[in-house]
Amino acid sequence: MTGQAKDNHLVYYMHDGSAVFGFRLSGDLAGDGVRDLEQAWRTASSIIGERGLVVDVSSVTRVDDAGRELLERWQLAGARILGAAPQRRAWSLLRLASRWLTAMLALCGRAAGKAL
Repeated sequence: MTGQAKDNHLVYYMHDGSAVFGFRLSGDLAGDGVRDLEQAWRTASSIIGERGLVVDVSSVTRVDDAGRELLERWQLAGARILGAAPQRRAWSLLRLASRWLTAMLALCGRAAGKAL
């Protein structure tokens, strides 16, 4: 089942597994999309029972305050929020550290050359 798709509006896919129930979100988690998603969750929660909730936000392009609040409520209730952001940050930090190390080695090499 999906929400409405238009430009970057939110599209969501529901995954009804035996151990967990999941949402895969794509687009902007904002405005009417947040209200639609929350309504879908309320409808689905009546049949989910004790299964956990997993929400994949790796394809979300923007989040407004209402979207952030919904994700925070879900997380406080025990949902697992999955996304690519931490991995991207880790790669960015690794690239930054690599550039810094390269620059430091170049400076050390120049300083060593001047000392000779």
